[in-house]
Amino acid sequence: MKNVVIAGYARSPFALAHKGKLAKMRPDELSAQVVTGLVEKTGVKTADIEDLIIGCAFPEGEQGLNMARYVALRAELPITVAGATINRFCGSSMYAIHMAAGAIQMGAGETFICAGVESMTRVPMGGYNPMPNPGLYKSYPEAYASMGETAENVAARYQIGREAQEAFAVESQAKAAATQAAGKLDDEIVAITHDGARIDKDGCIRPDTTAEGLAELLLAAFLAERLAADFFFGAGAFFFADFSAAFALGPAFFLAADFFVVFLLGLITLSIAAPRAIRGSSAHHVRIS
Repeated sequence: MKNVVIAGYARSPFALAHKGKLAKMRPDELSAQVVTGLVEKTGVKTADIEDLIIGCAFPEGEQGLNMARYVALRAELPITVAGATINRFCGSSMYAIHMAAGAIQMGAGETFICAGVESMTRVPMGGYNPMPNPGLYKSYPEAYASMGETAENVAARYQIGREAQEAFAVESQAKAAATQAAGKLDDEIVAITHDGARIDKDGCIRPDTTAEGLAELLLAAFLAERLAADFFFGAGAFFFADFSAAFALGPAFFLAADFFVVFLLGLITLSIAAPRAIRGSSAHHVRIS
């Protein structure tokens, strides 16, 4: 079996939905800029790219149709680079990597760009016209559970109280702020140009977060509408290849390739894609199918 590696990674800055610096930017345009940045960063020959696979949980509106194909065209990749948009809810971008790795191992390509993008501003949570199946909603309503509901279920099951969660949040924000201040995120971020502005820093880090401040917030159950407005907007990509050809793209994008191809091209191996399997899980606790 071929060894598959990740040979590149790039992402856009992350920003708050509705009020962040990327709120008025189309997700397909955002993705195209990250793809261009990933190609420049890795130096991969675009003619060697087999496919661009993008995961998206709500593929409609500006991130609808087969967005991956349009992103490839907008990024001016060769017309021979195909595109596929996939949906596995929160696991969409990860499964894009799984698909590329599987294709490489079966000899259906050597170099792939895999990514995930979601705009909680341009496309609302649930989409523009959610229509649950009445029969399924009656027999298995948890299939349509929200992320907030599944989070509450997980917290109850594992007895993770509010205080513990907020302590974790404070520590996480402090680490993120320190990492950003030290410039350790700069190399992975592709600067985005929009309306004459250059955005190259994450806009969702809150270094002034305190336990006291979080304790004053209302419980999420009373903030359902506001929570939807505070989701992040961003994209990333990876480049994959057989052990001989590795790359990645994004809002978060990865370059995946055959290890041997990566070796021949002189690319840097960031990670090895391990064997994986897919199975369903209870909708009570997670929104991944």
